[in-house]
Amino acid sequence: MDADIGENMKIAISQHPISGVSSFENYCDRVEQRLQRLKMQKVSVVCMPEFGSYELTNLLDSEYSIDEQADAMQEFAFPLRDFYAKLAKELDLCICTPSFIFRSDEGWRNRAWVVSPEGIDFQDKLHPSIYEQDFLGVNGGKELKVFNCKGLKFIVCLGIDIEYDAVINQAIEQGIKLIIMPAATDNPQSYNRAKIAAQMRAMQHNIYVAWSPLIGRFEHSGIIESAIGEASLFGPIDEGFPENGIVNQAKPYKSGWLIERLSANGLRALQENSQFPKTSDSYSEIVEVKESSPIELNTHKELI
Repeated sequence: MDADIGENMKIAISQHPISGVSSFENYCDRVEQRLQRLKMQKVSVVCMPEFGSYELTNLLDSEYSIDEQADAMQEFAFPLRDFYAKLAKELDLCICTPSFIFRSDEGWRNRAWVVSPEGIDFQDKLHPSIYEQDFLGVNGGKELKVFNCKGLKFIVCLGIDIEYDAVINQAIEQGIKLIIMPAATDNPQSYNRAKIAAQMRAMQHNIYVAWSPLIGRFEHSGIIESAIGEASLFGPIDEGFPENGIVNQAKPYKSGWLIERLSANGLRALQENSQFPKTSDSYSEIVEVKESSPIELNTHKELI
């Protein structure tokens, strides 16, 4: 067994269209049925999408403004967190829950709870979108946490947090092997930014990146009315991994789980025998960036 990833470590990445519910209990029943199926397949880690909790907004007054909706959603915050924590313990899962616009003591946050049999923690989005800042007053979190699931170290990058490699690099130094990326993208530009950045992080650091997208149309939510994406597991572009870096990817708009095994041996082999030099921001410490200073032709040839 690898010190970082157990031999039988499996990950399940959600790709379930957002849809309305008739009650909070109805939401819980539906999620529990989905998660129960994972127990039979010996899944250890579960990734769920950014803003996925907003399926509950159709239980609220349809005339609410965006900020009124966020206020009203707070009644579901702790019941939702505790529901997932209870299931994590019962099913022996580590779950990155659907993110929630949460009113904390420090202000509004886009928060994903990370629950496991060991307890409850959370990751706040570090870099809220302009929309989140302007219309919801969401501020960025101040910490990037390293989580541990049965020896697997991972971080959670919500949305565009995946684009900020200087922050991620600090977690790489602590030995993470997985980035969970709950990201809602509602147009081709945001979709491609998320996908390309995720693949870049996987390639750059020889790790896995799991993307759980929000998909479908949902007019009740004032935050996002439609979303596109495919549940994906990206990996290194190197020996022993797919040539395009896509370990597995769900078909567009198909509802279900993308389940994949994480390869301890594959990552270990790259640590010892990669075809390519490891890229890292640490190169900035040994390379000087300076302006060009051209010299006249046929002079000082020994300098060129």
